[in-house]
Amino acid sequence: MIDLNKIVNETLKNIEKEGFVEKVVEKRLKETMESVIDDTFRSYSDFGKNLKEYVGQNLNVNLSNLGLEGYNTLVLAAVKEELDKTITMQGIEKIKQTAEEMLSSVKDEYTLSELIEKVKEGFCKEEYEYDEYDKITLFIEDGSSGYKHIYLNEEEEDRKYSCDYQIDINKEGKPYSIKLKGDEIDSKKILGGLYGLDKLLFKIYAHGSKIILDQGEDPEDYDTQFREGY
Repeated sequence: MIDLNKIVNETLKNIEKEGFVEKVVEKRLKETMESVIDDTFRSYSDFGKNLKEYVGQNLNVNLSNLGLEGYNTLVLAAVKEELDKTITMQGIEKIKQTAEEMLSSVKDEYTLSELIEKVKEGFCKEEYEYDEYDKITLFIEDGSSGYKHIYLNEEEEDRKYSCDYQIDINKEGKPYSIKLKGDEIDSKKILGGLYGLDKLLFKIYAHGSKIILDQGEDPEDYDTQFREGY
């Protein structure tokens, strides 16, 4: 005959060992607590209704009274913020890209003759205006302690201070001041984009390259005459 009491007792012991009762109680307790919390925070509960009423009274933003002008102000402010971010990021990228390009393939030394040839390349006269006697302007002036002052212009000028380019070099040949069309060269110049001699002078200045007076200090010894092809 089956001993039912024995089976039940053994089963209860196994259940107790496995912690089944504790697990069931824990599960049901969690479910009950979740249900109570959900009910408490529902929109139709007392708490939900009170919270909605409190927010409505204290937020003080009435969109229906905002009006088109106020709405436009908010939109424009948001657009401006995004534009500022975009412009800033694009500006940084442009500076990085331009700086990398500007400072690549730069030499440690350049001759004054190379700079003169750069001026000729930028000569902007039309072919029919070309005159075989056209030449660039070059002044070389001694300074103190071996310093030199070089003045260059793509057209003939009688006065050195009328020249578009003024390059001041120390006794080692390194520029300590370069003026492009009257303005001192600086980091801002790179943003506007530089070409021809302007670009080369910026590279020389930024890299600390030397400018060698390869034909001496007399301007007459340099080839300043324009030739066919410029």
